[in-house]
Amino acid sequence: GQGGWVSHSWGTPNNPPQVTTPGLTFSGYVTSNPNAVTLVSGGGEDVNHQFTGITAGSVYASTLVNVATATATGDYFIHFSDRGTFDFCARVFVQSSGTGFKFGISKGSGTKFYTSTVYDYGTTYLIVMKYTFVSGVGNDYCNLFVVPATGGAEPSPDLTTDVASVDEVSISGIFLRQGSSSAAPQLTVDEIKVGQTWASVTPIQCTLTMKALIEGFYNN
Repeated sequence: GQGGWVSHSWGTPNNPPQVTTPGLTFSGYVTSNPNAVTLVSGGGEDVNHQFTGITAGSVYASTLVNVATATATGDYFIHFSDRGTFDFCARVFVQSSGTGFKFGISKGSGTKFYTSTVYDYGTTYLIVMKYTFVSGVGNDYCNLFVVPATGGAEPSPDLTTDVASVDEVSISGIFLRQGSSSAAPQLTVDEIKVGQTWASVTPIQCTLTMKALIEGFYNN
């Protein structure tokens, strides 16, 4: 109910996502406030933030994420949507693997694609999801990037989905989801940014070094 976020789903108003402190940080990445949001398994309230629908080109969303636990079943925790609280797309998953976990993505309700890399619990990662509109029917696709460092041009994606699911008419919302106890991860997210370029969702933290010369006390 704050900052443009509203609740939805079968869990409302039970077990809402929690605003927690401290926030997450990532080397070289611009952060804006001391808080974060913690999502838990066991079902509960989901939340979304709507924006003006985008119907062409690519739509990006970045977030910092720190995973505490995951399941072998795997489940998604963040995604885009078209036209309100349905037609979920660019679903980002977490699935346990050995002593760590993998990230995954699906275009819609179809095939899930998981990283070959296994990531560490308790470590903060910057991830970027991307939905790309392609003219024609059944051509749109999604990418997932697990970003090792900020700055520079858009890198090659870690994952690319198939095009099998139905194309979206527009992308008009970003969503946080709390799934069932048998599937969902427990994790913290922070610094969610949505934009239409890579640079807009991966802002770089810069350091400015200045030298001051006091007037009347300088002799060159």
